[in-house]
Amino acid sequence: MKSILFATSVLVASAGMASAQYVDVAGSAEVGIVGGERYGTPSSGGVDQIFTDIEVVFTMTGQTDNGLSYGASVDLDEGDDSFDGTDDDGATWFLVYGDYRLDVGDTDGAFDAAVAETSLVGTINDTEEHLGYSGNSALDGIYDGQIARLSRSAGSVAGHVSVEVDDMGESSPVYGVGFTYDRRIAGVDVRVGVGHQRTVVDADDYGFDDGLHTVAGASVSTSHENGLRTVASYVEYDQANWSKTMKHSAIGVGYTRDALSVAANYGIYNDFDGVDGPTSRGYAFAVNYDLGGGLVAQAGFSESDLKVDGFEHEGDNYSLGVAMAF
Repeated sequence: MKSILFATSVLVASAGMASAQYVDVAGSAEVGIVGGERYGTPSSGGVDQIFTDIEVVFTMTGQTDNGLSYGASVDLDEGDDSFDGTDDDGATWFLVYGDYRLDVGDTDGAFDAAVAETSLVGTINDTEEHLGYSGNSALDGIYDGQIARLSRSAGSVAGHVSVEVDDMGESSPVYGVGFTYDRRIAGVDVRVGVGHQRTVVDADDYGFDDGLHTVAGASVSTSHENGLRTVASYVEYDQANWSKTMKHSAIGVGYTRDALSVAANYGIYNDFDGVDGPTSRGYAFAVNYDLGGGLVAQAGFSESDLKVDGFEHEGDNYSLGVAMAF
């Protein structure tokens, strides 16, 4: 998103240190037509609907004279619906010093930060997602959604560690670790990402069985000079009381030429406990055309297949509209 300098530099003297402080405002909006059966459930009763969405993000940043950067951001369409103020969705704080960065709040865990998603072109209403799609959020948000992630970049290698604490004090924290490695091979930029998260749940309050829950996975992304991009990922989820490990495999391909961008992705979950064959899978296509000035025409189509113990249901979803960046 484009940003507008909302307040110019302000110098503040405190304890012998000066800081430059800024407040930026960035916005986005979507409008168009959507229809179909969203995730196997009729989202519009079989009737096409008008879709609108607006998002405004305030980002406040500052820097001290010793090189420490700090800041916070808040998403205007998010809010704190908790009683004690601990569930502050849409708000994130950060500190940056040299190669180190600390993010706290509504941010990605180490797994999500390292393992790439297979969506390469966006659509209004996220039509590029389906029952076989994964955003790789893994165990993020299993408790209060407040995550602390420490990251370090050193040349071609970046590392992440994260923690999310059970604010009820009954289960162990979610611990995460992730790494990425970048390399240019024969004119192709390649990124390999690996990640792992785990927690031990001691209560059923979160919809998870008691016991150990883990997720581990990897992704490989490529970016070619001719505009071609690819992503492939493989993830295994091992949850308490499951006799099988749930597996997720996905692939995405995208291509950009001048103002036109096209992409497709496919994903499948299989080996659920007690289920014969694949449980859910789907594919999606997306087309974008950049009209300039932050306005992009977007179209998307996805189809999902759900299979559970002999029951099978298919559903599709489509969208057509424009996305605006301010």
